[in-house]
Amino acid sequence: MTPDELLGGLLRTLDELADLAAHGRQRYDADVLVRLTIQRLWITAGNYAENYRVSAGLESGKSPWSDLYGYRSVLAHMLPEEINDDRVWFETVEGVRRVRAEIRDAGRS
Repeated sequence: MTPDELLGGLLRTLDELADLAAHGRQRYDADVLVRLTIQRLWITAGNYAENYRVSAGLESGKSPWSDLYGYRSVLAHMLPEEINDDRVWFETVEGVRRVRAEIRDAGRS
């Protein structure tokens, strides 16, 4: 995949996270499929970010790409009962906005 395709996949994944967040925290808490889908979408976002970083030839230092991949790794390697749902929800509501802004800013550099 090209860097543009990978970035497009990442942005679509962030849109999907925002769409699920619009259903509210009560739905997240009550519906295991929503919780698992949100967790999996964060893992997918991290995969897209890392593949984009490598494909675009970017350094692995502090960046939205590295942060997303780091968060992906945390979620992917935790046991379900170790996952902090408050943190996942916060990242889903606030993190998506922050990541989009960081991606926009990274594109200007």
